[in-house]
Amino acid sequence: MADSREPGLRSAGLQVSEHRLVLLAGDVVAAVAAILVSLWTWSMTAGHPFDAAFVVSRWWWLLAAPLWATALAPTRELPNALSM
Repeated sequence: MADSREPGLRSAGLQVSEHRLVLLAGDVVAAVAAILVSLWTWSMTAGHPFDAAFVVSRWWWLLAAPLWATALAPTRELPNALSM
């Protein structure tokens, strides 16, 4: 069957590199959220108020999330991640 699209027009879907970037961004957001929940739990059990000063004093935990996601990026299999 012939392709009915005009030459030079791209399909509306994302490219593979864009899919990888979206997945990486989602992983970083999920990791940061998990770290914030963990810090909140830590503050409750330690008796500290969960405020900006508490989070800023533990900034290295928030740095760990994007580093972890970036380090694991080569291990992702894109077809498995996109299959539903």
